[in-house]
Amino acid sequence: MNHWVRTNAELKECCEVLQQLPLIGLDTEFMRTNTFFPIPALIQVSTPDQVFFLDPQLITDFSPFRAILDSEEIVKIMHAIGEDVELLRIAAGARLARVFDTQIAAVLCNKGFSLGYAALVKKLLDIDIEKGETRSNWLARPLSEAQEKYAAVDVVYLHQMYNILARELNEKNCMAAVYEDTDRLISQSHIEIIDDYYLKLRGGWRLPKENQQALKYLCIWRENKARSKNTPRSRIIDDNTLIEIATVLPKDTAELNEIHCQKPWVIRKQSDEILAALSSAAAQDVNWDSLPLISRPLDSNQQLLYKKMKKLITRKSEEVSIPFEILANKKMLEKTILQSYDCRKVVLAEELLGWRGTIIGDLVKDTLQQQIAAEFGSSVNS
Repeated sequence: MNHWVRTNAELKECCEVLQQLPLIGLDTEFMRTNTFFPIPALIQVSTPDQVFFLDPQLITDFSPFRAILDSEEIVKIMHAIGEDVELLRIAAGARLARVFDTQIAAVLCNKGFSLGYAALVKKLLDIDIEKGETRSNWLARPLSEAQEKYAAVDVVYLHQMYNILARELNEKNCMAAVYEDTDRLISQSHIEIIDDYYLKLRGGWRLPKENQQALKYLCIWRENKARSKNTPRSRIIDDNTLIEIATVLPKDTAELNEIHCQKPWVIRKQSDEILAALSSAAAQDVNWDSLPLISRPLDSNQQLLYKKMKKLITRKSEEVSIPFEILANKKMLEKTILQSYDCRKVVLAEELLGWRGTIIGDLVKDTLQQQIAAEFGSSVNS
């Protein structure tokens, strides 16, 4: 049965019910077509026998619900939490604690990698569900009957899936791994990436340090402007154009306007701001040795090392029945290899610590240490 919660008083009553439960299902709907920040449209909460629709367009005091979201005592069952974390922070001011992500759990249980909600419901419960309302207008009121049905379906099966997955995880002694990975995702989503956003522009890895410093300040300018105007980054200026500007380092408007890009009017309209960002970059007293640089691709020796590590970890993943993709994916291994080569000692990526470290930590360390010692000398420390 579905219940709408539209007022602060109704939310308080709803939360009095929810806080008595050991676990709840949770999902969100939002709009993010032409804005930087998502617009909260609906929050769905399920118990084993009912669904609550919380209306963030009408509720003004989310503090009772925030206490539930941040509680370590109540398990929040969610699927693929990525965007939901940001939405719940914006709507309710919540950080989220004790979240069980069924997508992560499914991988650990060998049900499939990165399965969508509908696919996992089919896999575990043999139930077909429709996803036709995904892109509909969730800010509309009233919601259509089809929208309400879709919104309810998105949380109604979470409890059943939790029961199946939790049982298998406990048998494999992997329950803690789900919470560890989910906690890391939540923590990362709460980090405001402004100063270091340029590190995401992988196409700029060839740029010298001075140019990467310029790219950093160009990205800071764009980030602040996109947030203040609540408009997507690409509407301000696209990544490739920022990289081109940082490559050329124009000194004035004439040089700036000579840069080739798909939307030259974007540069012309913002030329003063772009040049100001470049001037700010040039004016900084930079310790170039400490400037974080955009991750470079692996060289030929590092590629061979990656392949060797992947082969060893794949064999280990088969022994412990945990897919390679979650045990140590390409991003984790590349980060570990590059960090270790830069420091000339073994430096594991954060993701390879914790539960992963207990399974493959020694394997990765030994393989890396042998390779680095062979290239840089036998005095390498782990």
